[in-house]
Amino acid sequence: MITAHQIRKDDHHMIHFASTSFSPSEMQALLDFRRKLHQHPELSEQEQKTTAQIRAALFSLGLEELDLGLPTGVAAILRGKQHDAAVLLRADIDALPVEESTEWAYSSQIPGTMHACGHDVHATALLGAAALLRQHKNDLPGDVLFLFQPAEETMVGAEKVIAAGLLQRFPIRAVFGMHVWPQLESGTVGLHAGPVTAAKDVFQIMLQGDGGHSSSPHLTHDSIVCGAELILALQSIVSRNLNPFDPAVLSVCSVHAGSCDNVIPDQMSLLGSVRTFSAEGRKLIRKRIEELSKAIAAAHECRAEISFVPGLPSAVNSAQLMSTARLAVEATYSENGIVECGSVSFSEDFSLYGDIAPSFFYLFGVHEPGTERYPLHSPFFCPSDQASASAAALLANSATIFLENEI
Repeated sequence: MITAHQIRKDDHHMIHFASTSFSPSEMQALLDFRRKLHQHPELSEQEQKTTAQIRAALFSLGLEELDLGLPTGVAAILRGKQHDAAVLLRADIDALPVEESTEWAYSSQIPGTMHACGHDVHATALLGAAALLRQHKNDLPGDVLFLFQPAEETMVGAEKVIAAGLLQRFPIRAVFGMHVWPQLESGTVGLHAGPVTAAKDVFQIMLQGDGGHSSSPHLTHDSIVCGAELILALQSIVSRNLNPFDPAVLSVCSVHAGSCDNVIPDQMSLLGSVRTFSAEGRKLIRKRIEELSKAIAAAHECRAEISFVPGLPSAVNSAQLMSTARLAVEATYSENGIVECGSVSFSEDFSLYGDIAPSFFYLFGVHEPGTERYPLHSPFFCPSDQASASAAALLANSATIFLENEI
């Protein structure tokens, strides 16, 4: 593993980028690209116009497009001096079913659809990184792949990209990605070695009782009373069964039972999700959901059927890429731009690329001082135009620093 000290010894040989690396005309082209994306958002696996816009922009840069093998999404490659090692830079491109409320001049023109998670910034940053790296193509020790991935919000995009087989054709040694993060200030980037996003699993519990007239509850086995007790008991799993140094979130998000005011229903369904950061915690929570559901159902003379839908694993930032990540942030901003952050509880299908090669996922600060801090997926969330150029520099620096020092 290369250390930060070793990297700095040859620092004068490196190509470094910042937002100021773009000429005024290049910066305007980047802004226009982002604004057009933001105005025309498309939902997961419907990103046809987005794909066409990205493809046209890459063609104008003279990049070689690769056949991704999917209806939407784009992949391209910038070939360096050697072809025995490559870096993959990834951005997601899909939007959310959210009605935009920002009143920005370039707000969404598609009713009920918005880039409320900042994927327009991610895609623009990746395009900007390609533009920066293209200027130094002859100086790159290895190849750089650019992946504009569809369908992150529905958590199927990365799986389909990997299954299509393109990435396995290249000697990828590292994968870098990022997410805009409103909890951090602009000019900063959150770094964390180890699990950085949560694994997510979905559970559904069907409680079967015996319904009847609401005036005679003693003649029923009430699924609602059973479910109410179970909902409270499930909240004890994290606080009483899990190691307090192993964070997790368990949420019951949907409850359905009954349809009128004088019938005690015979069924109640609970739907929820679990987010964890360790395999042990993931396994324990599932075990306790099953145990509590069956025990509480039995206590109420009801029956419980539990089903689980395994979701994404946690994205684990490779310790061996930490030095590269730190130097990339320092090159983009300065040492003051580094924020040592912990894990975050949202889930990301970027985690699957960790099976391809060591990976690193940045939390890219976008909150502007003096402005309201809106969360991801808010109808008011919209990072400033300036975020894309700095994020582009961060991705480009990640590729050059890794290739210069790890090959």
